[in-house]
Amino acid sequence: SPDSCKENPEYVEFVLKFRHLLREVLFQPLHKEVLDPVSPEGVLKDKLVKMCQDSFISCFSIFYPTPKLKYFILCEMLMTVSIDEISQGAPGELLLISVLEAIGDSTSQGLSSILQHSQFAYVYSPQKTKYPILEKGIQDLAFENLQDMEPMSYDAIISKLQSMACSPAHLIMRCEEPELISTRAVSQAASNLLLAKLQELSMFVQAIQSNTSQEVDILKRESDKRFMGVLKSWPTAKQDAIAFEVNRKDIWIYGVGVYAGKKVTCEVEMYVEIEEGEKMELLEKIKVSLTEKDSNKTSHIANVIFSNPVCIQDNRRYHLVCSFPNTKKLGFAGKSGQKEIECLKGLKFSFFNSKLSKNGTSCSQGQIPTLLYSHSGPSFTQILLSSEDDTHLRDCCDSYLKMPRNFLESATRLIESFLSVGVTPELLARLGNTSFFSQILPESLVLLIPVAKLYPEITVEVMHILRSLLTEVSVLNRQVGTSGTQAGEDSLVYMSVESDHPYPESTIIPYNINFPPEIKWMLVNFLPECATCQPEDTLKVAVPHPDTSDNKKQPIIVLGPYSEDKDWPTEPKIIKGNKLNFLFEAATDYLKEENANKFGFKCDVIGFPWETSASESMLQTE
Repeated sequence: SPDSCKENPEYVEFVLKFRHLLREVLFQPLHKEVLDPVSPEGVLKDKLVKMCQDSFISCFSIFYPTPKLKYFILCEMLMTVSIDEISQGAPGELLLISVLEAIGDSTSQGLSSILQHSQFAYVYSPQKTKYPILEKGIQDLAFENLQDMEPMSYDAIISKLQSMACSPAHLIMRCEEPELISTRAVSQAASNLLLAKLQELSMFVQAIQSNTSQEVDILKRESDKRFMGVLKSWPTAKQDAIAFEVNRKDIWIYGVGVYAGKKVTCEVEMYVEIEEGEKMELLEKIKVSLTEKDSNKTSHIANVIFSNPVCIQDNRRYHLVCSFPNTKKLGFAGKSGQKEIECLKGLKFSFFNSKLSKNGTSCSQGQIPTLLYSHSGPSFTQILLSSEDDTHLRDCCDSYLKMPRNFLESATRLIESFLSVGVTPELLARLGNTSFFSQILPESLVLLIPVAKLYPEITVEVMHILRSLLTEVSVLNRQVGTSGTQAGEDSLVYMSVESDHPYPESTIIPYNINFPPEIKWMLVNFLPECATCQPEDTLKVAVPHPDTSDNKKQPIIVLGPYSEDKDWPTEPKIIKGNKLNFLFEAATDYLKEENANKFGFKCDVIGFPWETSASESMLQTE
């Protein structure tokens, strides 16, 4: 029990021995059965291996207590197990499956916090822990063993996971049956991890669809002031830096504000102190080009958004460094600085002079007047959708679409290969039953379309990919005598939800839609008459929180709030799941206008099943 165990070096040694033992067991090939699987000895062996796997997954965050260590074990296993050896029962497959399942588990700190280390090989995000001796002992041993290891990039990790997810499809194409437990298990574990990443992207898409963003807490000079005044000149011969701490854990830093005011190149770096300031680790680095349009005309501050938001912890000291390599002087800087700033929700920023500052920036004057932060993350949407500069949002959309776009292109290539070798109804059914085609592909399609429609250049590229994919899927289905145009129409479920017309005032009315479990997607279509008579009368649409283990988790708003006759969706919205919550709130009608529009809302919802039967999967893909 964590609460009853007192930490000591022997505890560290025991944990390391236990981890080594489990790794040895799980590293054995799956297909080499010495014992008869139905004999008492074989049954016992299977149970012992399953116990070891469950123990490894349960203790994963103790064996690898930091995001960086989780990242390194993921890289190690992905480089150890070859794609070509998966179908042959290669050593390490069960250990790889266990690592993938543990990282995909919501309790193991999330995929984003782990994969952000793919940009910098030796990033360390220290967290306050009950067991610093254990964490340091495991970390020191791990880094000794990984000194010669070349970490994988983010793109390389996603590409390897995608290849594993597609491995059963390649076996089917070669007319080989992917019946080995290891092949199916590795593919499903890789698919689950990719789906977890797609789910993170879906939050971005939902904000795009609803054209709203969650409230962003921004440390602005106008509200929470670090500087009380402005200097009219500031040299830029050397780098400026400031150190800071926060009093709450799990705060996300999205970027910083800098005084720019003209066309300059700005480089920003963020570090964390290790070993009481003796050593620093790089957390984030970005280089951007700024123009006068990027700076606020009143405050003269330009926002620099990080490519990867950084999760920071309480009572750790962080350093922000900025430099302007192509200019010698800037028009503005801050003065009369404050050492502490109280923010919303009890958050406090404490500022300190940084030993990395070589140009005069300190607590009292200089650069880096603002921080962009949030109590939750990471979601670029929170800042980008509220940004006046459309370029940041467009670049972010393109970056977020990269992974689902690659999945669609990969699906097209796979189907082309199938068409070249000839397709039978049996092969088609087996292909549609793979996790790549039945799970990853539909998720990617739903994520891709709403964001792609925002910008013409992205739309053209995505439509080209979709046209190629649709052509191949249609040809594939026709070759075996089926057509996707009629697929599943008999199994669609239709429901309508609406308020009273006119709706009553001073009321809060929930409306719930619960489709059968086989429904996996919902198409939500609002009638054009939808309207309320005043801004205070609103409609919000939410889905249940994915963490069903905690009843206190609030539903997630996916559409709205909508009010008056403004910004109601004019096109159907696609939402994953089979449950929707509509919350209609009407305030007291203080307008008292005879012609006020009090229609309220009416919405038609179509539930789309995704058949578990293999024979229907490719039809529904079309």
